[in-house]
Amino acid sequence: TPVSATSGVVNIGVNTPQWSAAAVMNANPASYFASTRKIIAGRSEGNVNGSAAGVDFDWSSVSGDNGTLKDELDKPIPASVGDGLAQDRLNYLRGVKTKEGTPFRSRSSLLGDIVNSPVVYSKPFAENVNTPAYKTFMANNSSRPGALFVGANDGMFHAFNAATGAEIFAYIPSWLASKLPALTDPTYNSSKHQSYVDGQTDIAEALVGGNWKTVLLPSTVGGGHGVFA
Repeated sequence: TPVSATSGVVNIGVNTPQWSAAAVMNANPASYFASTRKIIAGRSEGNVNGSAAGVDFDWSSVSGDNGTLKDELDKPIPASVGDGLAQDRLNYLRGVKTKEGTPFRSRSSLLGDIVNSPVVYSKPFAENVNTPAYKTFMANNSSRPGALFVGANDGMFHAFNAATGAEIFAYIPSWLASKLPALTDPTYNSSKHQSYVDGQTDIAEALVGGNWKTVLLPSTVGGGHGVFA
């Protein structure tokens, strides 16, 4: 929705949205969801090669990982045995629609419902930091696009291009792995809806290890008490 100011009066175009993130996402071709969409999944430290670094959320990466993500995707519910549908579930969560209806839930939108997670915006630089290192950071990132960040009940934290609504990337917190299969359940909408990425998000620029970075700090509440950066 456009916002402008005239003679000190702020005008908000309530009825004139510039884009819908859900509509932009749904308009992508099938190939985008199968292979192009950028999704990273968090991994629990100690479960994977001694590292907690994230993994690309695609089958070639997840199936070869030593963590528990592929095992969780293979179970309809956490306490059940595997049913051999892990790869199909992963593709479904990426947005692939070929298994909708049978055996998985049909979706009207590929973007999950957004509840309690505020939308935060990143673009301007701080005006009260004048160190040479920060000025270099500003110069190196002067062309970065404005971005909007928000969590959703599709298991993901999303980054969107503020000008177009196109998704830049999505991130799945590690502790949501066991809850992901529920999103594919045909009865999810009617009786099994859950919370996923539903907490507060903060964004700030910080000096990390001698380098300036823009740091996101999202969280989950109903989805499981946790914070990720």
